[in-house]
Amino acid sequence: MARKVDNREQEIASFGSGMALPARPDRGLDLVRFLADLQTYTVFTGLDPQLFMAQFVSWEVPSKENNWTGRNIARWRSAHFDRLWRKADTEMDPVKRAALFIKMNDMVVQSAVVIPVTWRNVLHAASNHLAGVEPNSWDSIFGRIAYWHRSTG
Repeated sequence: MARKVDNREQEIASFGSGMALPARPDRGLDLVRFLADLQTYTVFTGLDPQLFMAQFVSWEVPSKENNWTGRNIARWRSAHFDRLWRKADTEMDPVKRAALFIKMNDMVVQSAVVIPVTWRNVLHAASNHLAGVEPNSWDSIFGRIAYWHRSTG
């Protein structure tokens, strides 16, 4: 039975380098298995921070036991962070919930789990006669365009 050829092998072969890549059945898991000293990537999980912050909880650390399916690819663990995340998961007061996520964000940045390298400097403007526009600094305002409407005042 012939081995399935990886696209990277085809690309390298097209340059005529003669270089061969070893067969690896786990190819494609490099991001999750974190086989590097440093990685850069962008994760966007929506406007609510719950799912984004879930990538730092200890039970999401990928391992052989969970078939490398966890989202915490940095393998960072903090019992305090886990407690904050679980509290935010059930907190109904939006102000208290936001404060919990701010604490969690501070923890991952101050622990150098995440090193912010991009600031999306976005400017939004809308007519005074348009209501329902919710400007934010991390996403396009057009995601909630269905809620825009003309104001009467």
